[in-house]
Amino acid sequence: MKKLALLAIVLSFCTACNRAPQNHVVKETYIHKYGVPCSQSDWEMQGREGQIVRLGKDGVTKTETYHQGILEEETTYTFPHSSLIAKIETYRGGELVGVKEHYMTGVPSVEKVFSDGVLAEVTCWYEDGAPAYTEKYSGGVLEIAEYRTTLNELEGRVHGGQGIRVRRSTTGDLLAKEMIEGGKRVESTIFYPSGEPKEIIPFRDGHVHGTKLTFLAGGVPLAAEEFVGGMREGKTTLYQNGDKVAEVTYMRGKKHGMELRFRDGVDLVEEICWQNDIQHGPTKLYIDGEARTEWYHQGGLVNRATFERMNFPR
Repeated sequence: MKKLALLAIVLSFCTACNRAPQNHVVKETYIHKYGVPCSQSDWEMQGREGQIVRLGKDGVTKTETYHQGILEEETTYTFPHSSLIAKIETYRGGELVGVKEHYMTGVPSVEKVFSDGVLAEVTCWYEDGAPAYTEKYSGGVLEIAEYRTTLNELEGRVHGGQGIRVRRSTTGDLLAKEMIEGGKRVESTIFYPSGEPKEIIPFRDGHVHGTKLTFLAGGVPLAAEEFVGGMREGKTTLYQNGDKVAEVTYMRGKKHGMELRFRDGVDLVEEICWQNDIQHGPTKLYIDGEARTEWYHQGGLVNRATFERMNFPR
């Protein structure tokens, strides 16, 4: 899971090129190692040496190189409906050791190096060719990194697994800043185009863990959500125009417990009971200082006698 999380972080910045599943292949060509096209059966009988070229429905041409039936050297992917190379994977003995990706202009976008199947080093560039960042990993954990603006100014650094990772778009717009501890992301701040914070998200072991804060432009609060291990757990507070409008209790990602709704941020106007994301129990409405109670059983409105009979049988 840790390896997958690290690869996801890298791919979020760089352009991706999807592999075409076998059932999406519209044309498949087998080429002998001497460059002569042949049938699949002949190619296999002659030792599975040479290349397989597949054209996908998405217009991407994938070319694989084999030696004795094992992936070797380069596997290339074109841009859709183009002969321009978008991505090059390098294999050694069937093991992926490197990946290079390019923009449509031919400028490199990312280069990744793998060691024993684990990500070891990443270098990324902006669309204009300026260096964006370099990252070095040890055992799949981020150890050393430098992050630069489009003007090649150093703006973030990780050393010994500690520091700040900066994420920018391919054209240089600020997207996020991440606090790194022990080689792992522990907090991420996502920004609006104006540079104001949009979300502040705490992490533990790759999952959202703690109180996630969401803001409107201008710093006006929108939500404060408590998470445990990637799931909502505890209280979620919602705001409208900066005023608190609701407090909702969650358990394992579902509404469970009491939901309180407010007017003008302070006046309680409604109490709702939830059970596993279903309205269940009394709902109290406060009108002109008086409380009116409605009863719900598994999402359906019932009277109190029916609720008690179905939930507290004698």
